[in-house]
Amino acid sequence: MFKKELIGRTWGSLTEAIKNALLSNASPVSGIDSNRVLSGPCIVDFDGNLSVDGNVIDNEIVIDDNAVLYNPIA
Repeated sequence: MFKKELIGRTWGSLTEAIKNALLSNASPVSGIDSNRVLSGPCIVDFDGNLSVDGNVIDNEIVIDDNAVLYNPIA
């Protein structure tokens, strides 16, 4: 599945394989600047202009099943 086809989909609607592939290159950043977030709410940026709202809890990225994937450039 191409990343542009993921825009508008919820995290919970993705297969585990797609989630794992996206998370393998994920970067949790602050919504205010591009500093990496070590704990708390964040924007999770994936390769290929794809992002989703999430949290960093105990050094792990956690994304709610209702969170919607979007293009941060659009």
